Amino acid sequence: FFSGEIYLDLSKNFMKYLSWQDITYSSLTDKICLVVDRDHESFSKEQYNNVYNFCQNNNVGYYVSNPCFEFWLFLHFREIEKEKYDDLLKNKFITSDKRYIESRLHDLCGYTKTKFNFLRFEPYINDAIKREKNYEENIMGLENKLGTNVGKLVSEMINKK
Repeated sequence: FFSGEIYLDLSKNFMKYLSWQDITYSSLTDKICLVVDRDHESFSKEQYNNVYNFCQNNNVGYYVSNPCFEFWLFLHFREIEKEKYDDLLKNKFITSDKRYIESRLHDLCGYTKTKFNFLRFEPYINDAIKREKNYEENIMGLENKLGTNVGKLVSEMINKK
C-alpha cells in the first residue's frame, strides 16, 4: 500500500502529474498535503512511519485524524465535550456500517459519508480549532492517541486568505 517505489515515483514526477491535470502549482504559495484517517486496523506502525518520513523528506504536509476524519467534524460541536475518550478512540461499530463517531454526527446534524453539508460545519470552524487543542495534535502522538491536527491546516488556510 505505502511502498517506497510509489513515493519515489510521486516525488520525482509530481510536477508532471500536476501538469497533466492542468493544475498550476508554485512552491512559493502552494502546499501539498496528505490528510488521512489513522484507522488502527488498516494502518500499521511501519506504514505510519513510512508516510511520516515520506512527507518530511518531500515537504508534504501530513495531517492525521485518529481514529477518523469524522472526529475533526465532531469537534465542531460542543457535544463532543461530554463524550468518553475511549468511546471516541475505539470508535466501535454501532451498526453493521456505521461507527460510533459517524453515528453521533448523524444524530447531531444528519451527517452521512455520502451527504456532507459544509454549511452545517462552517460557522463552527474556529470552535473546532480550539477544541482540537484538548486532544492530541502532535503528528507522532496521533499514531496512537485520540486527536487530529487538521485544525492546524485549516488555520493556515484561513490565515492565508
